Amino acid sequence: MEKRENPRPGELYRHFKNRMYQVIAVARDAETRRLYVVYQALYGGFGVWIRPLENFMSPVDRSKYPESVQDWRFERVLREEERQEGEASERPVTEEEALGRECPDCASRKETESEKKPSALLLRFLDAEDPALQQEILTAGRFELTQSDLNSIYTICGLPEAEGDIAAQAAEIIQSLRIRERYEVKRRSGSGEQRTSGFGRTEDV
Repeated sequence: MEKRENPRPGELYRHFKNRMYQVIAVARDAETRRLYVVYQALYGGFGVWIRPLENFMSPVDRSKYPESVQDWRFERVLREEERQEGEASERPVTEEEALGRECPDCASRKETESEKKPSALLLRFLDAEDPALQQEILTAGRFELTQSDLNSIYTICGLPEAEGDIAAQAAEIIQSLRIRERYEVKRRSGSGEQRTSGFGRTEDV
């Protein structure tokens, strides 16, 4: 298996069961000196979990999960701006850029790159901890969203891409979030599960 870089705060990871999480920190146990990954679910109650670094970075157990499409238990998912930066670093530098001159299409390129940046509305959506608040944010600002923002939400929330214009796609996302929230509430109440987040237990995934 390839050597992997340790996760960093703020990075997004997809679990092999198709759930999205965000890394909060890599912490060291004061007694054992063992490293642990502290991460937060980007769905449901947005619980915070902890597991040993080597477990977080381990490959999928193929004997238990032969149908897994991922090689690793958690695989990093690049944000839109990270993908853009990676593409820019791989692009050859033109003669005009090397000489510091303004190339003919620089203005249009800058406008296009600006459109791809996450909007303030998307950032508010990502910072919201309450699923109901996320729905309110999307409902109030669905006409401000860009296609790039919607693509990020599809990836982060693990939702299938919808069809139609941006407003129609936003409406589909809001409906999917409502259904998911109702399902989580019914599942917890039906099983009597008390799902509390914290740093003292490891998520059973």
